[in-house]
Amino acid sequence: MKKTLCASLVALTLVACASTNVSTADAPEIPNDHVIDKSLTNVSAGTLPVTFKRDTFGPAHALYRVKVFVDGRAVANIGSGEKLTTHLPAGRHVFGVGRSNSSVPEREIAVTVSEQYQPVLRLSLVADGWGGWKITESSF
Repeated sequence: MKKTLCASLVALTLVACASTNVSTADAPEIPNDHVIDKSLTNVSAGTLPVTFKRDTFGPAHALYRVKVFVDGRAVANIGSGEKLTTHLPAGRHVFGVGRSNSSVPEREIAVTVSEQYQPVLRLSLVADGWGGWKITESSF
């Protein structure tokens, strides 16, 4: 009985922390009231789309939001399975992710945005212990 209970708890813990990549096409845009800096989400001349998408997680993380940063500025809090589309001028930008109550990102990545490359960035949970959040480029 104890072995079964322990095995069940381990399995539940792993499922609760499991991270699943979401297709950009299937992810809904975040609600407007979760956008912190609306100036970076407005389409304007000379800007290009950069999309952030967050993995889905088990029930333990479903309601928890993470903060997205662009060039050190907090842009929005994004929920499980959601996406955020920003519009930025071409050039090199530093994108970050962190806890929703943080004023600085935990992890960052520098990417050059151009007419030829408008990145999709994946936000996911690092699975080993509390490794925090990571941000990587995504192909879909």
